[in-house]
Amino acid sequence: SDTDDVVLKIEADESNDAEGDNPMIWLAQDGELVNFKIGLEGGGNHAYLNWGNATDKDLLLQNNGTEKFRFTGDGRLGIGTASPRSKFHIEKTAYDYDTTVTDDDLHLLVKATENSTAGDAVSIGFAQSSNTDPGAVGAKISHVVSGSFSAGDLAFSTNANTSSGGDQTTEKMRITSAGNVGIGTTSPGTP
Repeated sequence: SDTDDVVLKIEADESNDAEGDNPMIWLAQDGELVNFKIGLEGGGNHAYLNWGNATDKDLLLQNNGTEKFRFTGDGRLGIGTASPRSKFHIEKTAYDYDTTVTDDDLHLLVKATENSTAGDAVSIGFAQSSNTDPGAVGAKISHVVSGSFSAGDLAFSTNANTSSGGDQTTEKMRITSAGNVGIGTTSPGTP
């Protein structure tokens, strides 16, 4: 090894000429009736966790014996719950709405990485699956920045275009940072 930090190294293709040979850790129990694999595949392009022959088994991440998230065998991700009821399920205690809110209080936070710039937006999109255009957006809710410290408006947009894909949504309603509500306008003047 070329570093002192490596404690365990498993290498299946040291010379880079057998791309079908991929390193793997295989844990098995009951004569492989239950087995779990951790490894690389696709010539080292993908890492994976695989339950092997077992069906409907959950993958847990724990910290100091406390479960932090669970990925179920049927494809549901639960954070704060051992029994996720949808594809993505978050459970957390409520916070006092009348007090100052911090990032840690929120159940879900969608946050841009850069500083606030007027006109930028952070959005949540909604779409139905489409074989002809998998990128089609049917509707979105956006936080449109109007000033520093995340000051901004909440915009609601929908897509009435049935002839082309992508994000063809147009804004239909806006609630400004001043509390004004506009339908059919992006600059409502009265609350």
